[in-house]
Amino acid sequence: MRKPILYSTILTVILLGGAALAEEVDFAKLETEGWNYAKDKKWDELKARFAPGYQYVDQHKAVGLKEALEALTKMNLSDFTLSDFKVTESGSTAVIT
Repeated sequence: MRKPILYSTILTVILLGGAALAEEVDFAKLETEGWNYAKDKKWDELKARFAPGYQYVDQHKAVGLKEALEALTKMNLSDFTLSDFKVTESGSTAVIT
């Protein structure tokens, strides 16, 4: 169960790091688009959404952009549905859960 949560968190940070945050951002759409890029194995499009200094930190370790992308490329996603988003914003940073 830990891996899906880890990957979801990775993708959320990826999407927000690469997206230009404006007043009216459809975060649910950004999240879904990113997962569709991963599902369709469109790695260049997905990578473009990462912030250059991206870093994921969990209770075990911290990883940078390269390792996060490697983890995502090992996934084999099929059809999925995302719902019940909670968005927390602070300045130009947002966290989607």
